[in-house]
Amino acid sequence: MAKKRMETYVGRKFKTLLFPPQTPLPSNLSIKLIEACRLLAKKGLVKNGEGNVSMRYKEGCVITGGGCELGRITPKELVFVRNFDETNFEVEAEGKVEPSSETPMHWLIYTTFPKINAIVHAHDMVALEQHEKGRMKNIGRGTGVHPYGTLELAQDVAKCIEHSPYVIIPKHGVVGVGKNIDAAMHVILSRGKVQ
Repeated sequence: MAKKRMETYVGRKFKTLLFPPQTPLPSNLSIKLIEACRLLAKKGLVKNGEGNVSMRYKEGCVITGGGCELGRITPKELVFVRNFDETNFEVEAEGKVEPSSETPMHWLIYTTFPKINAIVHAHDMVALEQHEKGRMKNIGRGTGVHPYGTLELAQDVAKCIEHSPYVIIPKHGVVGVGKNIDAAMHVILSRGKVQ
């Protein structure tokens, strides 16, 4: 089974300007995000603080907090990202915890694809193994050379999404996108480990 990781997690690589929550999150948005996170954990697609899920909201997005255990996530671990400055590699967010280290990837996907309203990033080891064996067809494939949490990885994944709503990031994980969280979850759950 594919167990190699691209690199060891060392935390967020961007600067976070974290403000107290000011923008109220609709309860249905929080509920949908939490349900998706818990289902990913139940299916074994995330563990030990891996993975992240987000939904477009207002002019930004709501994303899971960095290092949160998605199977036990609470509303206090959801973060509203209101801006990402690519030049200074700085995230402006509201919440009680810092946003996921993959916030740049989520932000770039949302700004590049206005019809995408939800993103799921899981660490599906079975899908990675199937990909390595050449058994995954009709997918986007990242280069696998860029470290997590970087603008280069975000750009690589966004380029792949132009061709497929499901992207393999070799030695790292998978990304699924959709017009809503149900569609993004379907992309993730209909492939890899749960096939």
